[in-house]
Amino acid sequence: MATGTGRVIIASSRVDAASLVFPGAKNSLFTQHLVDVLRGAARTQGDGVIRVFDVFSHVGPKVGSDSNGRQHPVKVSHMEDNFPVALDRGGAKSATPAPAPHAPADDWKRIEDILVDLYPASPQDQEI
Repeated sequence: MATGTGRVIIASSRVDAASLVFPGAKNSLFTQHLVDVLRGAARTQGDGVIRVFDVFSHVGPKVGSDSNGRQHPVKVSHMEDNFPVALDRGGAKSATPAPAPHAPADDWKRIEDILVDLYPASPQDQEI
């Protein structure tokens, strides 16, 4: 998951269009399809990860179709490859969280002190 470089911005609609929220919906149309992708709805390469192109390739057409062509997501990218953004859980599957390792409070304080020394103005993108 830590591979790949670059940035991608995916906006829910064009600058001159509205982002739709249907009556009774918990999320906007765009957000609902984005959540669906992260739950495993998108076609992937079959290697267990969802990549940034998988996200847009799924969300764009679904939003366009469900809005009868009134909404079109857009993407802006500056990237070198189709990097992973999430693990593919196949929709119905659920991840079971691993038990958190026990660390005494003193260990966390030491980690915090080290991070403050390393990044006095807070870490910048990709530094940790």
